[in-house]
Amino acid sequence: MDKTLLIKEFLDRKPLVSLFTRPRRFGKTLNMDMLRVFFEISDEDTSIYFKEKAIWKCGQEYTRQQENNSSV
Repeated sequence: MDKTLLIKEFLDRKPLVSLFTRPRRFGKTLNMDMLRVFFEISDEDTSIYFKEKAIWKCGQEYTRQQENNSSV
């Protein structure tokens, strides 16, 4: 299941602080890992994880956010 639109929601709201409260086994850790990979500055190209996902189809406004985090 593609949950990358959480990234779009996160970027659209621009929160100073985010609190993820969900029941056990709801995917909190998976979603936090996805956000980390998307926003983390990395030597490797992490866009390969997102190119076939819903966030990539939302437009350059969102893909640029991920591409700006590359240290290449």
